[in-house]
Amino acid sequence: MGRLLGTLLAVALSFGAATTAHAEPVALLDAPRATAVGIAGDEVIVGRRAADGTIRVDAIPTAGGAPRALLSLRAPIRGGKPPCGSP
Repeated sequence: MGRLLGTLLAVALSFGAATTAHAEPVALLDAPRATAVGIAGDEVIVGRRAADGTIRVDAIPTAGGAPRALLSLRAPIRGGKPPCGSP
């Protein structure tokens, strides 16, 4: 009886393994200027620099959805005041 159950279980598992679905990769964000990518829990962190020099860091949920802005820094102005704390 145990051998029969074992055989039936093995056959059922082999059919289950043969019918598993294969998912295609899905782009979370079109970011050709991305310079850094990291994974943090269920989000992907993407750092990129815009054409005007602005730096953005966004968190994109892996399940899909709108990106969440984590950081946005404007490019420094040439000849302007130095950032706070700079000599």
